Amino acid sequence: MANKEQTKEEMLAQINAKYGNVMVDFVFKRLFGNKLIMLPFLKMVIPDEDIVDIDYMPTENLGDTISDNKVIFDISCTTSDGRVFIAEMQKANQVNFKNRSIAYVSSHISSQARTHREKHNLNPRYKWNYSLKPVYLIAIMNFSFDHAKNFPEEKYISSYQLREQATHEQLNNIVNLTYIEMKRFNKTEKECATLLDKLVYSLKHMHELDTPPSFFNEKFFNDLYKLAELNNFTAEELRNYMKRLFAVSDYENTIEFAKAESRAEGFELAKTAINMLKDGIAIDQICKETGLTEGQVAELQALL
Repeated sequence: MANKEQTKEEMLAQINAKYGNVMVDFVFKRLFGNKLIMLPFLKMVIPDEDIVDIDYMPTENLGDTISDNKVIFDISCTTSDGRVFIAEMQKANQVNFKNRSIAYVSSHISSQARTHREKHNLNPRYKWNYSLKPVYLIAIMNFSFDHAKNFPEEKYISSYQLREQATHEQLNNIVNLTYIEMKRFNKTEKECATLLDKLVYSLKHMHELDTPPSFFNEKFFNDLYKLAELNNFTAEELRNYMKRLFAVSDYENTIEFAKAESRAEGFELAKTAINMLKDGIAIDQICKETGLTEGQVAELQALL
């Protein structure tokens, strides 16, 4: 006999939260896949750009499971004049993530020339059209970069373009990378002074709240919280959300377990190296036995 599907009320009780977690791709797409959210968001992050309206583009980076390596998911849109805007949620850091960001923007740039050739049915041997439109990548990240020592600790948003190194003269406005580091955002709700502050606070804490902060009273936040409210999901949407929520939870638990195992292993290796140092064993031999680097062993030796 097939298991009876849970009712909407049963699922809401199991989730035990009023608002969805934006770390779940279903919620991210639900919010930023709506012009009521995406358009004001772009204006907050890129205030110098005149953005009147947007049209959504198909994306290929959305998946159903964490095992599909979909740690990143995005929403892409374009304006009538061809500018491209990509909002991306990155749940965990990746090796070469910055390089991947550049490659991702570059692929959107190269596709402009390719689209021109296809639109005008040009022979592939013909030159591409390099009259390019700007591409903006906005990555909302649930982690922090390792910045330079003089980078302000409280700065949670950073933007990059192609500029001359000494004078900072802009080469062009085609490549635009913006990173919002939620781990660096530590403001309380009362310390939120701008719309962007309020938005990042909401994205970070929404799933923990029973009601929006009282002074987040702009229409944008009424729309945001209404879209994120789980009671406004259909039963099928709730089932999809729960599936992804549990996948995210399993992923995060796996990462934490791996970190704990790594710390425990590192502690045991450090103890072994210290004992070998006390026994007068050469550093190169300790490195062979433990897998630690000479620098790591030297640091341990300095503690003795």
